[in-house]
Amino acid sequence: MNDDPPRGLGCATKVVAAILFVAAIALALLGRAGCGPCSFPRKVAGQVVDETGQPVPSADVKLEWSEGMGLNWNPSDERRSELKSDANGRFSGRGGIMYFGLNARKEGYYPSRLDVSGEMPSDSLRILLNKIRRPQPMVGKRVKLFLPIGASSLQYDFTAGDCLPPHGKGVVADLEIEWTRLEVMGAEASRRAFKSRINGAGNGVIPPGETSPASPSMSSLRSLHEAPAEGYEPSCDFGNHMRGGSLVAYVRIRTGQPSGPLYGKMLDPISYWAAGDADEFEFEYVINPTGDRGLEMDMKHITVPSKHRLEYAPDEF
Repeated sequence: MNDDPPRGLGCATKVVAAILFVAAIALALLGRAGCGPCSFPRKVAGQVVDETGQPVPSADVKLEWSEGMGLNWNPSDERRSELKSDANGRFSGRGGIMYFGLNARKEGYYPSRLDVSGEMPSDSLRILLNKIRRPQPMVGKRVKLFLPIGASSLQYDFTAGDCLPPHGKGVVADLEIEWTRLEVMGAEASRRAFKSRINGAGNGVIPPGETSPASPSMSSLRSLHEAPAEGYEPSCDFGNHMRGGSLVAYVRIRTGQPSGPLYGKMLDPISYWAAGDADEFEFEYVINPTGDRGLEMDMKHITVPSKHRLEYAPDEF
């Protein structure tokens, strides 16, 4: 009896084997490109710098990621790697495919974190560490306003932390918002439904400006401790599209008044929602009440003129 397989079957077997071999190579390449499981971690490299752009050597950099995705994630999937910046502030390692976070610390600096997504380049990252120099006592608040339906404008006092009458007990109209309530609210419609401005000659806002390609969610103004003397514009119409990112704007109020000018910062400046029973506004800010342009925050000495606490770490501003 002839035990050799038919010639056609032998050819088919070879074809299948070749297909499987090519598929295995393709899957490996996809994994290395970030399209497969996290058994092929991506390269992570960058530099730790201070607010002037100078390298920070010997900084501790912790790389964290998860090998699970979405509903498949569990704590056992977490991975960590301890790195150290060299004499030029540079570091390198390997981490998760899609998302990971970098935490940087060094004595004499405020800690900082950078979150990196799959779409961002991961081999030229910049982590900012702000020097601890001269922390300032600040006035700050996380503002949540609920206005009755039918209202179309409000004025807000930054140092009092309240609206002016009839919506509150504020005294100086630092910020003014006018809006038109819409029946159908989307993110873009919400942003266009209101206009905001800082009142008074010489007062205004410097918007966040260009962001870094390595970190598109980070404002180019985020790391500076001292407010600029000039460059403020009255309009601050940069609403809901800013929410969710570490985008910081400078603000100047009360120029020409005995107590002014006063300088501060806003984070995620202004958001608006047309709720079922009210119009809602939300924004966050800090103001230096001394008139000094220094905006380095001492979190232990922040006056919050409301029941809502400001709980952000100093590096957020």
